[in-house]
Amino acid sequence: MSAPRLVGLCVTALLAGLVTMSVDSGPAAGQVPQIKPGGQPKGLPQIKPPAGGALPGGGLNPGGVPVPPGGGMNPGMIPPVMIPPGGGGGGFGDQAMPKKDPGDWPKEIGGKKLSEILKEIKTNPDASIREAAVRTLPMFGPPAQEKGGETLVYALTKDVDINVRLAALSVVPVVGFFEDKDAKDGMAAVFALLENSSSHIRFEATLVVGAIGPLAKSAIPKLITRAGDGSSWRLRKAAVFALGQVGQENPADPEDAADVAAVATLLRNLKLDPSAPVRREAVNSLTVVGRVSTPQLKAWRDGLEAAVKNDKDRSIPLWVRVCLVRNDPAGTKTSEHLTEIGELLNDKLPAARGEACQALGTLGDKASSQLQGLLDLIGDGKQPTPVVIAGVMALSAMPSQAAKTVPILTGMQQTHKNEEVKRYAAEAVRILTTPKKNPPVAPKMN
Repeated sequence: MSAPRLVGLCVTALLAGLVTMSVDSGPAAGQVPQIKPGGQPKGLPQIKPPAGGALPGGGLNPGGVPVPPGGGMNPGMIPPVMIPPGGGGGGFGDQAMPKKDPGDWPKEIGGKKLSEILKEIKTNPDASIREAAVRTLPMFGPPAQEKGGETLVYALTKDVDINVRLAALSVVPVVGFFEDKDAKDGMAAVFALLENSSSHIRFEATLVVGAIGPLAKSAIPKLITRAGDGSSWRLRKAAVFALGQVGQENPADPEDAADVAAVATLLRNLKLDPSAPVRREAVNSLTVVGRVSTPQLKAWRDGLEAAVKNDKDRSIPLWVRVCLVRNDPAGTKTSEHLTEIGELLNDKLPAARGEACQALGTLGDKASSQLQGLLDLIGDGKQPTPVVIAGVMALSAMPSQAAKTVPILTGMQQTHKNEEVKRYAAEAVRILTTPKKNPPVAPKMN
């Protein structure tokens, strides 16, 4: 038996939030069976980020920052920058699952053992029951990862019902494939769906490829095609997200920079796509991919600087500045970009102030020059609660400033009039005073 070829590479919230089926499959498929003695799972198996999948350094997950009703500077469209579990300050948005012995996972779900579930996927004549069985696989934990690959490939490629095949597609990033042959066949099946005649299936497959991450690099040409699909802005958005996940640098190899074709496509979408959400996702992906190759650096820098100057969406220049501060090796304009981000802490729009906090939190200690602005913001009694919380979360991502911030946050924890702010301040203190753990080890890419 070989080492795992494909493991789950997305956090539970990513899979649950993005990879969803639009067809109502009825009560039998939708119900989660009662779990019998043997252990109630507290979550899915340990999900480790792929090599390069985590942004380097400190930071927090802006996707977890509450914003006022109506969303950010453009409602509801704050880019979901991915931060590693335990990365930087760690804590907020940390969705890593605790390591569990296979014996801690349930032996039966709905009165059925894993072997019975696997058999049911192949043989039950009721498609709704087959679909429910497929969706149950992740709840068995590592045993399903080891024993379920061949059955998952079967459901993905041979089941006659589209809902069962889509269910199998949705659990691929979590269950994965253990044997080489299963990995080869399963990945080929997923990649083929990127060219399916149904735009819905192409969309679902694109999200799953993004969840797989760098192990799916051979799918980049097909993702590039999807990123230019004029028929659906949501599909283009999914494609540029996937390019950011799949085309990342390999931090273990200084010569292995972000995929050149993926970066070029992201720059194209940032410049030309008429949809603001797609352009924002392109910025996010350009941040996530990490270091670009030296020959591509000028085009990368020129494209980002042009977006800062020319994009009419207020959020996009903000997040482009984050990308430049984080990834530009020269860093010649770091101070300028940080100052511009910091000035948004005084913007007249509460959502803009909250988004600026998110940006500074994403940069973590790199943004420590803006510490005073954050302290002024959280100390302003007139600020809306979501903005104060965003500022507190940003401070939690700056461990180098803990000596200054912990006493202030402790005071907020004890005396602030808002109970929600107290809870966030207490969590920030916990994060800043807890010894940093070693980051999770990325799976080996063969």
